[in-house]
Amino acid sequence: MSREGLPPCVSMAKFEGRVVLYEAPCPNGDWHQVTWGTPDTWAAIGDAHPEFQYPRGGLVGHLYTDDETEAQAAYEKGAAWVLTGEGP
Repeated sequence: MSREGLPPCVSMAKFEGRVVLYEAPCPNGDWHQVTWGTPDTWAAIGDAHPEFQYPRGGLVGHLYTDDETEAQAAYEKGAAWVLTGEGP
């Protein structure tokens, strides 16, 4: 996966309309977010990374946690779903 165009705190896997996005804490944060689904739109949100388009609409799951291990496991499960279409 290419990191081109992604902010340093964001990881994303995308395939056949499915996407999973992992946002690690930016310099001033301590929360991890994992979002997955089949977004129907993309939009800039918030002030942290105004140049980045986040998936919106059509999302089927969202995890908001302060546990990095839990967030990484959710991202890996979501990435497997993105590639296979099975789960999560």
